[in-house]
Order: sequence, then structure tokens, then C-alpha cells
Amino acid sequence: MPVWEPNDKNIPLDLKAAGITSIIWCIGFRPDYRWIDVPVFNGANKPVWNRGVTNAPGFYFLGLPWLHTWGSGRFSGISRDAAWLAGQITGKTVHVA
Repeated sequence: MPVWEPNDKNIPLDLKAAGITSIIWCIGFRPDYRWIDVPVFNGANKPVWNRGVTNAPGFYFLGLPWLHTWGSGRFSGISRDAAWLAGQITGKTVHVA
């Protein structure tokens, strides 16, 4: 049983006023895109991305299977994807320890 579930209603947020320039949507065991009101989905309601980068400026995905490699959706492989995505967002090379 979940300890918390979102309301059915999305609450608008002015990203610019809040100083938010990037959003990284990380999924858990089951994908749930109900809170995303950004045009990043195909006709089958699946997100469209290239290594986690979408066509919507500042909107990214992390933790999806095969984001870049087999390990992308697993704890053991997500660090490389996270480092690469951080580099795309900041414009700096990020190394995985």
C-alpha cells in the first residue's frame, strides 16, 4: 500500500516565478505520467526523448529502461545516465565516481 498518492488534480506552478529552469522526471517501479502536462508524449502516451532529453526545453527523463543502455532503468546503471544528463543541463562534463 502506498504511503502517499497524488491528488487527481494538478496544481499549476509558475516555473519562471519559482526560478525553476529544469525538471528531471524520474520514475519508480511503474511509470506514472499523470502529473506531466508538457507536450513530450507520442500518440501512445509514451514519452519521446533522446538519452532523456525531450523537445521541451528544460524537461528531462531519468530512470527509464534503455534510456541509453540496458542498465538505464536499474540502480546499477543509472549513474552514467544521470552524469550524462547533468552535463547536458549544465553544459559541463560530469564524471561518475
